[in-house]
Amino acid sequence: MIDYIIFVLSSAGAAYIIAASRIFRKVKAKLLGTDEDKLIVYFFNCPMCLGFWTGLIFSLTFFSLPYNSFLLACAVSGIIHVLWMMSNKKAKDCGCGKSKLTK
Repeated sequence: MIDYIIFVLSSAGAAYIIAASRIFRKVKAKLLGTDEDKLIVYFFNCPMCLGFWTGLIFSLTFFSLPYNSFLLACAVSGIIHVLWMMSNKKAKDCGCGKSKLTK
């Protein structure tokens, strides 16, 4: 059980660092560009989206249990959403800024 908790938190941390931190901002801009309409740029800037795919890839890599991978990916996405909402008090969406629920 503790392995799953550590896995979910570490995957969420990795996805949050890639999506929202200043550490990767210049790297992402150089590799992907800055055109917000490109799907790949959108994918790497949305913490919740990136959290899901990071959790899925990490779970298939480390646990190799396909039936649990989807659930672990959802858990990572949910945890990163909570972290995003806690760290950004004014946020009303998943972090990508394109939520239709807030408009």
